[in-house]
Amino acid sequence: MSFDKVISAGYESKELTYGFSFGSRNKILIIKPGAGGSIYGHENKYVNLAHRLKKECGFSVMCCSDSMGTSAQKEFDISILQNEFGNLEGKEIYCLGFSRGASQLAIHWSNDKRIKKMLLVNPPLMINTPHILHAAKTFSGEMMTFLFGSEDPSINLVPLLKLRERENLKVEVIEGEDHLFSKSWEIIFEKISSI
Repeated sequence: MSFDKVISAGYESKELTYGFSFGSRNKILIIKPGAGGSIYGHENKYVNLAHRLKKECGFSVMCCSDSMGTSAQKEFDISILQNEFGNLEGKEIYCLGFSRGASQLAIHWSNDKRIKKMLLVNPPLMINTPHILHAAKTFSGEMMTFLFGSEDPSINLVPLLKLRERENLKVEVIEGEDHLFSKSWEIIFEKISSI
């Protein structure tokens, strides 16, 4: 299985890859993988998730290859998104990030008023802790959900995030799951499809 469209674009000195799966042009999910992650993921997990979300939930999906993630990188990603979907006003935009991708989304995307909801899976809290906590505190979209496996290395810092829980910010811990959610990838589909 492959994406409906794959493009490569040079950003600074790096070649970035974007995979698209086209469903509704008004309901868009951005996926950011972890460190060194490709748009496909291990055993095509991202492309399979994108197609399933398109088929069962109507999402269009843009999956971005891993980068270091900066505010300027975010604007570059938005320009790629706009090239495919046009003006983003009035569109429902959701974000799903894993590990470093979750950190990048929290730090650089959470203050974007176009983002409706975010699911951030196992962001490494031991890196950029103050920035992630600030993003959690200031997020004003409909819902930001942090999802951790109980075996994730950041689990001891999760109580810091829990202090910021409120109506539009939730922190969930799934017992027995590790950093990669290797026991049940299905929970990721369930969480993102329910938004």
